[in-house]
Amino acid sequence: MVTLVVGILAVLLVIWPWVGLGVGTAGIVLYVVGRALKKSSGIALAGLITSVIGAAGNVLVILLVLLAFPAIGSWIAHGGYDDNAGENSRYDEDYDLSRDYLIDTPCFSFTGPEGWINHQNDYFDADCRASLEDHGPLDDSGRYEFDTYGPNVYGEVTVAPNRGEPTLRAGDVQLDGVDAGYSTLRNEADTMDLVIIDVATPRAFTNYYGEFDALTITIEAPTADIDGILDELADTWRWR
Repeated sequence: MVTLVVGILAVLLVIWPWVGLGVGTAGIVLYVVGRALKKSSGIALAGLITSVIGAAGNVLVILLVLLAFPAIGSWIAHGGYDDNAGENSRYDEDYDLSRDYLIDTPCFSFTGPEGWINHQNDYFDADCRASLEDHGPLDDSGRYEFDTYGPNVYGEVTVAPNRGEPTLRAGDVQLDGVDAGYSTLRNEADTMDLVIIDVATPRAFTNYYGEFDALTITIEAPTADIDGILDELADTWRWR
């Protein structure tokens, strides 16, 4: 009977998957102990089944959470961190500060803002993607300031492949001779701008997912800096 109750709890606790996984595992252990003591019954078997379903369901929920919120996965993988970037705060060690700000992929290249972190890796390069972030100044210990999920982010530039016709009117900006359209959004405090650029590529490119013929570029930065970042991107952009 206890095994059945525990199994039902494991199923109900999918809203708290880490707890539910522990409860489901406990239900399985209780069934095994009961079998060893020859106290197994049909109710105990039903408890085993619900415990297995509960444990498996909670594992699935955990995996979905980690996929949907990769920052949580980074937090777990790096052993956690605190606001003061103390002894257990190893998240920032993943950033190679020696890398320059040149984004160079098989499809395009450009120079990002000086001092921003270059997140390029082999996957991003081959997929014709780009990612740069402004984490602000380093503190006296050579680390970035942290919030709940990692270093503070004060600005971001991303480039992602797209398919189909660009949705914004071309002609607002040129990227290496190709007309592109962009739209600007500003926050209510008039301190941050978000620029979205749509551009058709001069030819079809191929990445992991097949051919694509457009790019979407997003720039998020303080309003005072956005024009300079946009001008530098347009001036240094080169198609491959």
